[in-house]
Amino acid sequence: MVRRAFTIIEVIVIVAIMVILAAVITPNLVGVLDRQRISGAVETMNSIISALDSFNKDVGKLAGFLTQLVEPITLSDSDACGVTYDQKRVDAWKGPYFARNIASFGVPMGIGTVGNQVIRDNVVTKRMILQIPQVTEEDAIAFNAQVDGDGSSTGGTVRWTTPDATGLVTVTYLTAHGTKC
Repeated sequence: MVRRAFTIIEVIVIVAIMVILAAVITPNLVGVLDRQRISGAVETMNSIISALDSFNKDVGKLAGFLTQLVEPITLSDSDACGVTYDQKRVDAWKGPYFARNIASFGVPMGIGTVGNQVIRDNVVTKRMILQIPQVTEEDAIAFNAQVDGDGSSTGGTVRWTTPDATGLVTVTYLTAHGTKC
């Protein structure tokens, strides 16, 4: 039997078809991966908020740091208002409230790292604030679309700053409820 080789035209046609397929498939694949990454970030944030709510329900105060969700609080730890916990509150801790370990710098997620500190907005809302620095504006917009759906950088639950010199923003996540100090 005689083996026949591909002609140069057949090779060019096959390569052209592969290039066209790659050009069509790659953007769709990247889009799917981006949506999954953003969805994962939303899930992580929802888990953090749920853990903070459980902590608040048990201890009666808002955690000052995310690490307090996985490590028992002590008399030298302080809540989000800067007040140290008393023995009653230390004894009320029933955690861990969050399934993952939390590093001293915060919780890594698909769009960046949620800072460890829980900030309390004392001005108007008295809500909890979590910040995610060094996020691309594109990711901030996509995160906002899944959480708020309003596209606003200054309203709703998800807000972000004007891009800095490197083109990155800080995302601020405002919880839906307030807390008393």
